[in-house]
Amino acid sequence: MNGITEKCPKCGNVVEGKMELTAERKMTKAATKKGLGYFILPVVTGIIGTFIPIPIVGTLIGVFIGIWLNENVFSKAADALDQSMYTSSPFHFDCPACGHVWTRIYQHDADTTPDEVLKRQQEEVVRGFRSGFRTNVVCSVIFGVIGSACWYYCHVNEYASTHMEDVWLLGQMEVTDYNWTWFFLGFLMIVFLIVTVYNIIAAVNNFKEAKNVEGMTVEDFRHSVYRK
Repeated sequence: MNGITEKCPKCGNVVEGKMELTAERKMTKAATKKGLGYFILPVVTGIIGTFIPIPIVGTLIGVFIGIWLNENVFSKAADALDQSMYTSSPFHFDCPACGHVWTRIYQHDADTTPDEVLKRQQEEVVRGFRSGFRTNVVCSVIFGVIGSACWYYCHVNEYASTHMEDVWLLGQMEVTDYNWTWFFLGFLMIVFLIVTVYNIIAAVNNFKEAKNVEGMTVEDFRHSVYRK
């Protein structure tokens, strides 16, 4: 339940309330997220390990997926559980104009937000998605170029070279010299290319979300998941 606003009873300024959860509700949400992570993440990492047996790559992909699940799945599941367990929530209002402070309890199905406030929120959400799109594009170009440069170095250079060398008491022996720069840049190549792919996918998603929110009416936005 978000986006609750009221007019200040003293000065008439529109103030957005902040939900005040009890310690019990905070602990319930935190326990829900932790419990989901405890049971689901091992399954996900096990699947990744099966299809991608390379330790470093599998670990990096597992980290990205774990972050995504925590932000997009576990948090929403904890919020949904909280909404189902409690029918109302207290909201704290602090007027920045006159300093008046008050608290009011709202039912979860209540929505008294004015259309003007919703319109501003909708524009902010669109700007946020567009800003994310631009950031993802820039990051994908930068990391893509760096990753490609690392790949080119590894492509034109050998990771090791051998030569004959005189060894005391043993005569001539074949000695292998390893190019540790090749291994380091190879690792960076994997990291940067994974990050590049992640940013490309995120850029596409942000572009779609911006167009979707921009095409909403105020009433559609009122009942959407994009509400603050």
